[in-house]
Amino acid sequence: MNRPLLVRPKAERDVAEARDWYEKEQEGLGDQFLTAVQQGYLRIQQNPELHAFEYRDIRRIMTDRFPYNIFYRVKSDEIEVIAVMHGHRHPRTWRSRL
Repeated sequence: MNRPLLVRPKAERDVAEARDWYEKEQEGLGDQFLTAVQQGYLRIQQNPELHAFEYRDIRRIMTDRFPYNIFYRVKSDEIEVIAVMHGHRHPRTWRSRL
């Protein structure tokens, strides 16, 4: 049974801002970014403990095609998405959310 995926509001904002940026760069690219993030969420739900620990109990998965990382925590009753950030952002940016 898959655990529910809880995406924190700041992570939702991360995704929305990146989607808007990609859409300004090229029409339709924002939707492709959203699809990549959704596929990442699905992979996390299917096998949440597959990915290595990035920091403490936080794990990381990269999105396909886009240089974004999804940082998440596996809890007993849910999976919590902490951040969805570009791979070149400084780690302190998402770690400050813990």
